[in-house]
Amino acid sequence: MARAVWSIAIGLGVAFGASEVNEKNRPLTKVITLLKDMLKQLEKEAKDDEDIYDKMTCWCQTNDREKTKAISNAEAKIEELTTRIEELTAGSARLNTEIKNLEKEVAKNQNALDKATSIRQKQLAEFNGEEKDLLESISSLKAAITVLSKHHGGSFLQVQQTSVLSVAASMQNAMKKHQALLRRA
Repeated sequence: MARAVWSIAIGLGVAFGASEVNEKNRPLTKVITLLKDMLKQLEKEAKDDEDIYDKMTCWCQTNDREKTKAISNAEAKIEELTTRIEELTAGSARLNTEIKNLEKEVAKNQNALDKATSIRQKQLAEFNGEEKDLLESISSLKAAITVLSKHHGGSFLQVQQTSVLSVAASMQNAMKKHQALLRRA
């Protein structure tokens, strides 16, 4: 555009002659001067525009490279995180399955423990009952021994028949209650 304005100014100067261009008061000279000033202004603006264009191109290229790299890095990170999410999801599912299985096993073991505890309590009650019976039998036998030892010096016939019968009954009762124990021995 600057060349077009310049060529118009030269054309006007040639058409009116060199003497007319040098005259300052003529309107045509003022127009030519104005056109020359415009040409200088246009050249200056073109230079400024070119500088701005160069800066903008550099900025765009730099940002394009940076943004392309950032996008590439982000896509790689997304892929990595997606893989990690899948791995952790699979691990979570596996652990949830293990938890459910372990909860079932704990419940099963708790039932077995409760049953065993119940059986042990019954056995303890039976043992305590048997122990009480045995202690009573031992006491009865001690009493029988005491009674027999008092009469040991004399004949067995001199012992009152009721004492002998009570000792015999105690012995027979103890033998019946604890036949299983006596058979093991």
